[in-house]
Amino acid sequence: AYVKNVRFMTTRLDGAEAVCQIAIRSTFTEPRTLAVNLTLAPWNFEGQGLELSTEAYLVPGINVMSVRLNIPDPHLWWTWDMGTPDLYTLRIDVASPDGILDTYRLRNGLRTIEM
Repeated sequence: AYVKNVRFMTTRLDGAEAVCQIAIRSTFTEPRTLAVNLTLAPWNFEGQGLELSTEAYLVPGINVMSVRLNIPDPHLWWTWDMGTPDLYTLRIDVASPDGILDTYRLRNGLRTIEM
């Protein structure tokens, strides 16, 4: 597997949009330019998903790529006693011209914590 871990952070929420930062940590043995395709889809509710594609030049060793997602009309995650715990599935495909090299899936809710 090329993708080692993914960090999904909701950085801003308002009624019309959520802004999320996704950090993708990967390892490679040779330098190459690869396509990175992200799909965010509702997991336990009906709604609209989104897709984002980009290219990344990756060097041998550990690489960290950061991607920003703007999610219109977000469904938020709530605790069971406060509302509906809506979740999204994030799928990351890393691909070369020959096909998909790795796929990583993560289920996540959109939320922030304020004190």
